[in-house]
Amino acid sequence: MSSSSKTFQLKNFGLPLIRTVDDLAEHTRLSPQLVRYLSYRANYLYKRYEIPKKDGSVRVIAQPSRELKAIQSWILRNILNKLSSSDNCKGFEIGCSILDNAAPHVGANFILNLDLKDFFPSIKATKVYSIFSSIG
Repeated sequence: MSSSSKTFQLKNFGLPLIRTVDDLAEHTRLSPQLVRYLSYRANYLYKRYEIPKKDGSVRVIAQPSRELKAIQSWILRNILNKLSSSDNCKGFEIGCSILDNAAPHVGANFILNLDLKDFFPSIKATKVYSIFSSIG
């Protein structure tokens, strides 16, 4: 896809045009130096702790630093929340409840409830980059 096509696609979705670290810094109102620091050091900017699960095992929570959380929240509000997902995906959709998720399954003979082990650590930076690149 050409650069002008991507720019048109972004404008069509109401998404910001971000080509450089400086662009992201300007949009998020953070300094370019801080944005670079956060990107290079992201793996070290999480506080990790455990919470108990129903089955007695523990779930590891990775809480981002205040600065990293700020940029993640900006990306969520200004990019991800403006994109649509599958009609079957309700988990993180604004305004959807567990009832909205369950409604299509009323009357089904079976329901499968899964908890994916180590889901977030399995997401690699290259995959995130390719998804954002495909958006524009």
